[in-house]
Amino acid sequence: MRKKKRTSFLMIIIGSFLLVSQEILSFTLLYSKEKGKLSSTPSAPIITFQWDETSPIIDDLTEFSGQENIPVSPSEATKKIIEKAMDLWNNVRGSYVELKLSINNSAKINPEDSLHTIVVKTENSLTTAAFASPQMEEGTIYDCDIVITNDSTTSEQLLYTIAHELGHCLGLGHEHTNYKSLMGYSRSDYSAKLSVDDKAGLIYLYPDTNYARDSEEIHCANTPNQTTSRELWILLLLPFIMISIFIVFQNRLAKMNKTPLTT
Repeated sequence: MRKKKRTSFLMIIIGSFLLVSQEILSFTLLYSKEKGKLSSTPSAPIITFQWDETSPIIDDLTEFSGQENIPVSPSEATKKIIEKAMDLWNNVRGSYVELKLSINNSAKINPEDSLHTIVVKTENSLTTAAFASPQMEEGTIYDCDIVITNDSTTSEQLLYTIAHELGHCLGLGHEHTNYKSLMGYSRSDYSAKLSVDDKAGLIYLYPDTNYARDSEEIHCANTPNQTTSRELWILLLLPFIMISIFIVFQNRLAKMNKTPLTT
């Protein structure tokens, strides 16, 4: 019996050390723990996506065009939506990457041309609104094509869809624990807003060291993807504390059971 208790105790200790020894991520990378990222660098931050001016069926086209003050044209609306999706990622403070849109009517899906492309196609076999196909070699995503299905959608849904797929091209995977994340595996709405986890993932992949050095606000938060030494110690000590409480409780219970009853 004592041997079994010691074995269980040892397994808990080993599990605790394995837990705190792993890098704690609040976001999900596209290629597990390998940093697959675009070729953007601090000195050359711009990554261009080519678009062939194709567009899906936008149900609220007139309303969206009026709100954005653009011509009532599917192509103009799609262009604006793609740019807004890119701005969501471009405006993350602490990240240097910058996405740009270029119009190329001959742009095609080709995983070997080392070009990033956005097209709208009729894909009868797909059940999703869009998909991205990142191609990586030696840690660099050298080609990422996004295919948007030519189905009926709203401007809000299209914005969310494109922003989500751009996240994959940037190197982020599906987040399974935070359903408010733009990269979340399942969402109850289509609000195109980046969560703290989305921003942390982007900064982790494309950290702007100048921002970290110059910002007066950076001291209020922990570095993305890291925990403080105090938090690590808490994680390490917590199992021991719980085990100690359990052992004390067991010992007291055993003593109570051995105490003879008096009349």
